[in-house]
Amino acid sequence: MIAAKSHPDDTYARIAAVDFDDTLRVRTGKRKGERVEGSLAGMRWLADNGFAIVIWTASIMPDEEILGWLKDKGYPEVKGVNKELTRWETHSPKIVAHVYIDDRGVGWEGWHKAVKWLERNT
Repeated sequence: MIAAKSHPDDTYARIAAVDFDDTLRVRTGKRKGERVEGSLAGMRWLADNGFAIVIWTASIMPDEEILGWLKDKGYPEVKGVNKELTRWETHSPKIVAHVYIDDRGVGWEGWHKAVKWLERNT
């Protein structure tokens, strides 16, 4: 579900890498294209608590469409899509972040539980 870490050379105080499909936007079924339950409140919690938010996704939707969808649905501002925000030098294709929020993460039980975990651990 979520992993937390820190580093003394942070460009941003805290970075949240958030998946798009089925974490923010329902990808299939009758609710296709709607917000995932609890995602708006969860993203607002991240923004209100000082996280720089980056959408980290393998979605085939173009970045501009993702940003437009987020804006249209009332999500807080994000720093970009698949955009690295730190000065950390790594050879990994994975973004450096303090928390990773993804519906495919081990233990994912939805935004409500993710925010509870964040409240206790960040």
